[in-house]
Amino acid sequence: MILDSRIEAAMAQVSDVAPWALVEHFATFPRWKPADVAESAQDIARRLAAVGVPCDLLDANLYLSIPYEASVEAAGITYAAKPLAYARSIPEGLTGVLVHVPGTLAASTASFYDKNRQNEADAAETRLRGKIVLTDGFANPQKVLEFQQKGAIGVIAVNPGVDRHWGICSSIWGTPDLDGLPRKPMIPVAAVSNPDGAVLVALAQQGGSVTLKTRLEEGWFASPVPVVTIPGAEEPEKFVLLHGHYDSWDVGVGDNATGDATMLEI
Repeated sequence: MILDSRIEAAMAQVSDVAPWALVEHFATFPRWKPADVAESAQDIARRLAAVGVPCDLLDANLYLSIPYEASVEAAGITYAAKPLAYARSIPEGLTGVLVHVPGTLAASTASFYDKNRQNEADAAETRLRGKIVLTDGFANPQKVLEFQQKGAIGVIAVNPGVDRHWGICSSIWGTPDLDGLPRKPMIPVAAVSNPDGAVLVALAQQGGSVTLKTRLEEGWFASPVPVVTIPGAEEPEKFVLLHGHYDSWDVGVGDNATGDATMLEI
C-alpha cells in the first residue's frame, strides 16, 4: 500500500511516551465514582498542559446511576451479583418467588441489545406478575421493560461464563426527558454468573423464592469534560469530532483507557 506523504509524516510523529503513561495510571485508578471521574478529567487536562496543548474544562451536570453491589440470597446461600445501572436500588432486599424465562444469547455484537428470543408462554403476564424473573443472557433494556410491564417485581440476568457483567438496563441514553422517563426501570435488576444461574434455574423449577438486594446511587453530578480544539489550516470552518469516555466501572485499561491514551496522543 502506498501511503500519502502527509499520512507518513503524521505517523512519524506518533510516540507512545505520553499515552503509555496515561495507560499505566488508569490501569490502577478506579474511575466510576463521580469524584474519581472528575479527577480523571483533571488528570487528562494536566497531561495535555504538560505537552503544551491548550485544553478547556467544560462543566457538565449529568444525571447518573452509580452501581455499587448486589446479591441474591436463596436457601441460606448468598450469591454474588452486580446491579444494573439505572434500575431500582433496594439495599434492604426484595423477596419473591423465582420464575425462569429461558432465552438465547445474542447471535452477534450487532444484536447485543436486541431482546433475546423467548417462548411467549414462558413470558406470559399471568406467569410473571408478582414474581422475580430469572432470564438467560444480558439484562438488556427491552427485556427488562417487558418484564416490568408484565408485573415482574425484579429481574436477575444469568450472564454467560463465570463472570458477572456490569451494564445498563435502560434504553435512555443521557439525561431522561419527559418522553424517555417512562422507559426507566422501576424494579431492581442484577446479573449473576452462569454457574450460579444454573443453581437458581433449578430453584425456580421447584418454585423456590429468593431475596434480591441491589445498591445504587442515582442523581445529578458535576462532571468536567476536557475539550481540545485543533483549528484546521485549510478549511477551519469544518471539523472532525473525536471523543471517548474516561469513566470505567472496573479498574483496567480495556474500556476506555486505551482509547483515552490514543486521544491524548492525537
